[in-house]
Amino acid sequence: MKNGKVKFLLSLLLATVLTLCPLCSAYADSAHAPEASPFTDEEWNAIISSLSEEQIAEMSTDAYWEEQQAHSEMTMREFARHSLLRSERDQFLSMQPFQQEHDNYCGPASVKMIMNYYGKLRTQDSIAGEILVGGLADAERMMKYLNAYSGCTSYATRWVSKSIHCYYNIWYSILNYHPVLASVCQNELPNNTGSSRDGHIIVINGYYNEGHPSAGGGFYYIDPHYNSNYYGQFSCSAEIMNKAIFENEGKRYYISA
Repeated sequence: MKNGKVKFLLSLLLATVLTLCPLCSAYADSAHAPEASPFTDEEWNAIISSLSEEQIAEMSTDAYWEEQQAHSEMTMREFARHSLLRSERDQFLSMQPFQQEHDNYCGPASVKMIMNYYGKLRTQDSIAGEILVGGLADAERMMKYLNAYSGCTSYATRWVSKSIHCYYNIWYSILNYHPVLASVCQNELPNNTGSSRDGHIIVINGYYNEGHPSAGGGFYYIDPHYNSNYYGQFSCSAEIMNKAIFENEGKRYYISA
């Protein structure tokens, strides 16, 4: 009886969250959404066994549901992700790598990868015509391009300092299935130690151990480098990624959703 009741309440809560939260509703309708229930019977039992009688009683009241509906979108989104939809410490977004076609096309190649991920086909030349300023990728233009054409309108440019770590926003963006652009000092990355200290644009498409530095977390990234010795899919710790962004003087930013 207890299991059936709680399973019903949690199912109802999941439906409520997906209805209230536009991002979660989009997730449920997207190609990334699971086709079946997010939980097996074993997972349901684990969730149920973790609840106290007091929590179950609370979930049975009208006041509880009114309180859930009063939550902000951000709270509901996080509640859905952490409590119901997923609890993985690792996330990897499968993306097709593209190597930059010219030595100043790291930005166009990286934007092309993200556009391709969303099912939008663009050439590097067409992207370059909209995001390059003086031959270099411009943060504001890349952000506006993604928001205008990718189908995701929540991309924002964020800046890194010694006191502001990048891991949370990158983790959060990828948790919600949105890849991240990062502006880095290229030879701070493990795949790129033999190259110059020039600025460079890469795509971050996953994390492990939630990307949290205190948990030994880190990120998966694709480097579009024109030199095949540095091109491909790689990974590094959260601390290394933060340092790579921070060391790119004047352009210490990443673009996440």
